[in-house]
Amino acid sequence: MCRFIAYLGEQPVTVASLIDEPKNSLIKQSHGSLESKINIHGDGFGISWYSNRCQPGIFKSIRPAWNDQNLIYLANELSSSCFMAHIRAATHGDVCRNNCHPFHYEKYSFMHNGRIDGFSEIKRELSTLLDDDLFLHISGSTDSEHLFFLIMHFLKAENDLIQAIESAFSWIESRLTAKGHIAHLNIAITDGAQMIATRYSTHNQEPLSLYQSTSMHKDGFIISSEALHDCAKTWTKVPNGHYVYMKEMRGQAIIAPLEI
Repeated sequence: MCRFIAYLGEQPVTVASLIDEPKNSLIKQSHGSLESKINIHGDGFGISWYSNRCQPGIFKSIRPAWNDQNLIYLANELSSSCFMAHIRAATHGDVCRNNCHPFHYEKYSFMHNGRIDGFSEIKRELSTLLDDDLFLHISGSTDSEHLFFLIMHFLKAENDLIQAIESAFSWIESRLTAKGHIAHLNIAITDGAQMIATRYSTHNQEPLSLYQSTSMHKDGFIISSEALHDCAKTWTKVPNGHYVYMKEMRGQAIIAPLEI
């Protein structure tokens, strides 16, 4: 399993303010997670961020997050009103840069905490569903990256990001039902102006942990696999089977059930 954090706000903040400075920061979680069955997340990391470009900036490494000084240098200097960060504990795919999150396509970036059991049994059918443009953008071998491009496939057809996520989750669940497998599908996806995060597992399984907060930066929203510090009042656990929708200038996060 993996851990991630994402920020979207009206004002830019430093990446380090969320991934390094808090007591239970993402970097600290990489060698001592509090709410994951896997304590060590040392199979690489990645960040994506948005500035004035149409596409996100991306920095990835296969080094453990706790042991890469370049990550600290960059995180302290980089400020953004929208960014994501992810630490990996590999379940599908080799430990290589192409398998590190976040993944991106055009203006979208994406990360996943969880796994799709039996992914190898549906991989070919999923790949066949994609058009050439989407298929040729897949550079790694993980279930996570294929899930992202499945969402992009439905987005092209439906032109609504929430509906595309629900359609992709439904497609995955329907294939796994016949094969007796489950999937844990905590994701975060953004285009730099809006962000959606989900807490969902198929077949009524208990989802992995996911929290949302607005208190650390009152003009922004934070999504995190784990609360970043000990002040429990500032963090709210996302309900099972729900998504969080955040948008710049909207003023509040919307939490609603997924329709799968």
